[in-house]
Amino acid sequence: MISFLPPSYSKVFIKVRKGYFCVPLFDPEHKFIKPMKLKNLLVITLSFWLLLLTSSVSRGQNLPSGLKIWFNHPAETWNDALPIGNGRLGAMVFGGVEKERLELNEESVWTGEPRWDANPDARKSLPKVRQLLFDGKYKEAEELADKGILGNKPRNPVATYQALGDLYLNFGPQRDLSNYHRELDIEDAIARISYSANQINFLREVFSSAPDQAVIIRLTADKPGALTFTSRLSRTGSKAVIVATGNEITMNEHVGDGIGVKMFARLKLVADGGTIVSGGDSINVDKANSVTIFLTAATDYFGGDPSVISKTQMDAAVNHPYADARKSHIADYQSLFKRVDLDLGTSDGNYFATDARITAMQNGYVDTDLIELYYQFGRYLLISSSRPGDLPANLHGMWADGLNHPRSADYHININIQTNYCPSESTNIG
Repeated sequence: MISFLPPSYSKVFIKVRKGYFCVPLFDPEHKFIKPMKLKNLLVITLSFWLLLLTSSVSRGQNLPSGLKIWFNHPAETWNDALPIGNGRLGAMVFGGVEKERLELNEESVWTGEPRWDANPDARKSLPKVRQLLFDGKYKEAEELADKGILGNKPRNPVATYQALGDLYLNFGPQRDLSNYHRELDIEDAIARISYSANQINFLREVFSSAPDQAVIIRLTADKPGALTFTSRLSRTGSKAVIVATGNEITMNEHVGDGIGVKMFARLKLVADGGTIVSGGDSINVDKANSVTIFLTAATDYFGGDPSVISKTQMDAAVNHPYADARKSHIADYQSLFKRVDLDLGTSDGNYFATDARITAMQNGYVDTDLIELYYQFGRYLLISSSRPGDLPANLHGMWADGLNHPRSADYHININIQTNYCPSESTNIG
């Protein structure tokens, strides 16, 4: 049963109870809801539990959250990393122990130039093209449409979206590694990496704040002076100018060989205890108790100086404590995310890593909580890659690695925008 509150309310409740079937969320052709023989069901169930028992169980979580994507290993590829975003500025978090990588994105990093390619003859050519089609003269119609309707040929190659760059945190060799846990909590839009090494428990929290317009990274340990690492910014292509001074790194480039936007990124590192030494493109931190890293970025896509814009953003972001920044981020995000609650019943899948749950479901286990998580993850991605006043979500939302992407990671008006936004109204984030 699906029920909606009146439009005056901001929350939608979706409830599936015994005796009801939620048609829109299930495809009768999917094997996991096909009728099956008892023997097959027993084999699948035993296989499922064997798989889960040999994988990592979520330790110490008596009541695991149903809204966490989590793994017991770092991301091996870009596709396995965890996405964060505030609608404009985002990152893919890999969760490495000895070397962490955050692949960075800012939605307006484009290689092209402002231009207008509309064909001034399009209106007067349209009736002639129609008539040629009606007369069966298809070749002539195609030639006239190509010349008289299609946009003018661009002077330069078609523009493409590009990654902002990468942030690396190098921690060096780690001994006696255990209790590794990497998660994306889509209820508060925070990625977390925790592990034990050298008999010390480490925790990282990463999120992209819309109120602060910054990516914020918090590193802590349960032993004083345990944080020693090197942070650096980089960008594919070796054309960016990267300079580290004091506790700040700046990175700027005129992308697209001087045709596209001018971009500027800033990183500022605030440490409790320890020492900081900078040089080249890096900042070295030695024996800090805790560290907060702020990253801001802007381009001249909308006008204005990206160096000034990113500095204004940075000055505001570092002006209040981490706890306050975290609280304002969660409140802002949940004002959108909490508009929908989905309940399909309960399962035991929440106790196990997400990759194991997916494998189990592919083999017949009905994980209702995983379906809920999948539904809410779609909402999370749209909220994180699209906010009022920013550019729309592009072909990749806004997360794209490097400089060259399939179909330029751009806008395809015939399908991509519709695909990205078709769930927005029905999931109450229009």
